[in-house]
Amino acid sequence: MNKLKIAFKHFRTINKHKRLVMFFCFKVGLISQGIKHDLSKYSRIEFWNGVKYYTGINSPISNEKADKGYSLMWLNHMAKNKHHWEYWIYFKLGVPYAAKMPKNYLVEHVIDSISAAKVYGGKNFTHDAPLKYVQKEPYRLYHEDTRHEVLKLLSIYAKMEEKAFIKYLRNYLKEAEYGQSKSDQDW
Repeated sequence: MNKLKIAFKHFRTINKHKRLVMFFCFKVGLISQGIKHDLSKYSRIEFWNGVKYYTGINSPISNEKADKGYSLMWLNHMAKNKHHWEYWIYFKLGVPYAAKMPKNYLVEHVIDSISAAKVYGGKNFTHDAPLKYVQKEPYRLYHEDTRHEVLKLLSIYAKMEEKAFIKYLRNYLKEAEYGQSKSDQDW
């Protein structure tokens, strides 16, 4: 396949993922984040490395990591996108620590996981796929509270219709910073 054809296929995959995240974010009230989601994927380093490692069946990032042992795309992407857990890692005396993700980015992280599972899962997508994916990566260095919330939200999504989950997330985002959420009382 020629490079131009691969570039169009990669572009289509990026757009499909971005559209899913964007409309999901709009439905829960994260308008600005939906618009800005993954814009770095259109940058030179991410787009053209994505074309180079595109297969259509999995993330080009995984393919670049397998080839080089690291991914320039990923290093750029996680440094520019606050919805990734890696963005919230810092080092103190050489020891990695995870900061607590603000709720709006945590929700975008969950929406991103769901949308990626839909794009790469295709016809085989199930509501529990995003949860299974996160659980199979125990090395994720989340803040303890963030890990709990991500797993809770993905577990709820695995058991809930999408419309009900959107309503749940809207309530989740509206809840006060401290105290039990209205949505948790219903669950």
